Amino acid sequence: EHPSARATLVSVEAWRKCAGSLSSQSPCVQLLYNREETTMKASFLVTACLLFVTTGCSGQLQETHRRDSLLSATSWATSATPYIVTLDNRTNCAPGDTEPPNRVDTSVRVDDLITELISNGYNAYIVPTSDDHQSEYAPERDRRREYISGFSGSAGYALVLSDGQRALWTDGRYFLQADDELDCQWLFMKETMAGVPTLLEFLKDNLSSGDVVAADPSLLGYGNWNGLAKGLSESGISLVASSTNLVDTVWDADSDNPRPAYGKDSAYPHSIEYAGLTIEEKLSNVRAVMASGGAQALVISTLDETAWLYNVRGNDIVYNPVVRSYAIVQEDDATWYLDLDKITPEIEDHLGDLVTIAAYDEIWDDLADLSSNPLINTIMLPDDSLSSGCSFKLYDTVLESKRWMVVTPTLKMKAQKNSVEISRMKEALIMDGVALSDFLAELERQMGAGEVPTEVTAQELLKTYRLSQKDCTELSFATISGYAEHGAIMHYEATNLTSVPIETDSLYLLDSGGQYLGGTTDITRTMHYGTPTAEMIEMYTLVLMGMIDFITLTFPSSMSRWDMEVLPRRPLYAKGLNYRHSSSHGIGMYLFVHEVVEVQVKPGYVLSNEPGFYKDGAWGVRIENQMLVVDTGMFFDEPFYTFEALSLVPYEPKLIDVALLTHYQANWLNAYNLEVREKVGQELLNQGRLEGYEWLLTKTEPIGISSATVPNPTLLPVIAVTLFTLIKGLYFTN
Repeated sequence: EHPSARATLVSVEAWRKCAGSLSSQSPCVQLLYNREETTMKASFLVTACLLFVTTGCSGQLQETHRRDSLLSATSWATSATPYIVTLDNRTNCAPGDTEPPNRVDTSVRVDDLITELISNGYNAYIVPTSDDHQSEYAPERDRRREYISGFSGSAGYALVLSDGQRALWTDGRYFLQADDELDCQWLFMKETMAGVPTLLEFLKDNLSSGDVVAADPSLLGYGNWNGLAKGLSESGISLVASSTNLVDTVWDADSDNPRPAYGKDSAYPHSIEYAGLTIEEKLSNVRAVMASGGAQALVISTLDETAWLYNVRGNDIVYNPVVRSYAIVQEDDATWYLDLDKITPEIEDHLGDLVTIAAYDEIWDDLADLSSNPLINTIMLPDDSLSSGCSFKLYDTVLESKRWMVVTPTLKMKAQKNSVEISRMKEALIMDGVALSDFLAELERQMGAGEVPTEVTAQELLKTYRLSQKDCTELSFATISGYAEHGAIMHYEATNLTSVPIETDSLYLLDSGGQYLGGTTDITRTMHYGTPTAEMIEMYTLVLMGMIDFITLTFPSSMSRWDMEVLPRRPLYAKGLNYRHSSSHGIGMYLFVHEVVEVQVKPGYVLSNEPGFYKDGAWGVRIENQMLVVDTGMFFDEPFYTFEALSLVPYEPKLIDVALLTHYQANWLNAYNLEVREKVGQELLNQGRLEGYEWLLTKTEPIGISSATVPNPTLLPVIAVTLFTLIKGLYFTN
């Protein structure tokens, strides 16, 4: 996450070499010091060695990792054992294999794209996941990578070569899903796995000097674009901007798979009773930051930031209440660029004379005018230190001498919820706890009565329970409803093609959330409706222990989120186990379920806490809660923070081996269950949901503390903070 790390471009294999050593003589440390990276903090080294090579990514870590997966060099990793990615690596692709029901044959689409490549004189074409705003989840019309590859996950890159080769890169969350969905002509690149080439390495290996790689500059972040261009140029290969998006050309002509239109729903105001701050107050705060840095303009390209700044919401991306738009803030003016058909009299009254409304595409002329204006010296643009930053097209529109690449003030302010937002989110989480508890009670009743719900019927029923709650407008993401082996697919989405019955001999993993006017929710629970095996109980308990260790941490304000990753993983590490996703991500205020936040968290941040364990081909366990960063009031050279639980839904008692818990963990669990009873239980009674209330009582019975292991209430936080301080003292060289 450290900005200076972007220049290092170390290969995955090289990082892997240092996984067993944190001494100053380890290869990764020596490389950084040899490159005069004297400001590199120990916290980044710990992240690189302990986290980066062993996990995939979610939320803000995704884009930093994605940049490395595109650009890594191999100059000093030659001793790594070679691993050749071929079509033979694919599963269910041999003669006689059963094809997964969700596999998508995109061979005709790819052939048509190759025809376009050749006619334009290109040798390769890059197809990212994102839209013009670098969104994790794109509008249906902009899901080009899914159209051309068949892979529907939220992260990855597709590459098509004019010689017929095609390859897709994605992270560990999607290894099983992508292998199912891609047809058998696709090479599957499992990012971070030993020997898997990066996109840059693959291009260099398969193209020659004089060849041309093309991409849409609106869809690639500027850092990825510049890094690829530099790396390819070293081999005499050019990266050029395609004048039209070639996937659009193919898709627009595909009558069998019509390309969806953009949504036409109107934008609408987000009331001050939920937002807590007026537009005028937010603009004043943003302009103060601009003035302190000497900037005359700020460009905002990320959809949740424009929605937050102008207190507006929309329906342009499913599950994400945002409007496709840009914003430019100047000293005396603020402009919102969007489809003018989305403007209503209510929105005009809401914005008043504080915000000028302009057509979506007018930003390009206005930005070019700002760049050429001699009175404008500095224009703030979103950098890529926390996310993918702005697109290369936006970056390239501004003169280099006027660009100030920076973490935008709107990103920082949005992440740190104000008191009104925190109060509203707590209310939303109680309502969400009511919906999920009442649903789980009904599902358990159905199972006990011999009924056979399926993954699809369960997720559809849960949706009705959520939408019945006050202020819930939609889901916050596609529900992950996975029974048995589907629970091991981290971002599985049940469809009529893949859905199976929920039975009594395996685990059922349910990851779901809602969009409430008062906040976005994201929670995971794992259940078993029969007799679980000893292994299932052990893994569930270890995951629960990791979740408790994380949420009970007290830490100094300078501590990185990535330094904390060892805590939720510690119980699994002790068994030589791990999981391929990060343990936490930011969560928005009626915005994105994956919100970008800074590495050093601050009071008011809302994060997920979601350790897991996945037994490929068998079952999965994940427990996820939302938690609020709060100030402890303690101070030693710096403030100390901790977490407060926001999600309030019982865990599954039959899956908990109390003997594995420490007294401290058992006490925390009993206190949590009491809070669930007091808050969610009372609301269930208020709503007359007696079946849900009785179910909640049975799941929150106090556990026997005498069965737990020897108490040690502060050991883990002390170890974590001591380790952080020790390593910081050894390696901090600034």
